[in-house]
Amino acid sequence: MTTASDVPTVTVVICAYTEDRWPLMLDAVASAWRQTIRPQQVILCIDHNPGLYRRAVDHWAVNPDGPSTIVENRFPGRLGSSRNTAVELVTGDITAFLDDDATADPTWLEVLIDAYRTPSVMACGGAPLPVYESPRPGWIPPEFDWVFGCRY
Repeated sequence: MTTASDVPTVTVVICAYTEDRWPLMLDAVASAWRQTIRPQQVILCIDHNPGLYRRAVDHWAVNPDGPSTIVENRFPGRLGSSRNTAVELVTGDITAFLDDDATADPTWLEVLIDAYRTPSVMACGGAPLPVYESPRPGWIPPEFDWVFGCRY
């Protein structure tokens, strides 16, 4: 029987760098909180964009469903340094990274945690699936999803 203490805690880290993805980032944060196993934290790290940082802080100051923490990347570089900045603040047993232009399936963390029950598992990931603004064009087979950064 699984008890609450058997379930590891998870921190979700989302890094963002541009206001062009604002609606997508809002969806990413919301999807992190809509998990069947609720994360302990959601950290949003803004990558060298003071305007986006201020907008995020102002937005979530009046919207309680936001990240636990909003922080600015404190290192030179881009995505890798943003993740390093966020990881310094992680308190969960597991760190899960979600792109700012992605939404997580509601069972994402549940499936992720299950993989860690195998003692030899040290890291795992999932398959990103494309979401089209209109129905998937018939001339794009799933084998070409790699073009969009999905399913290598």
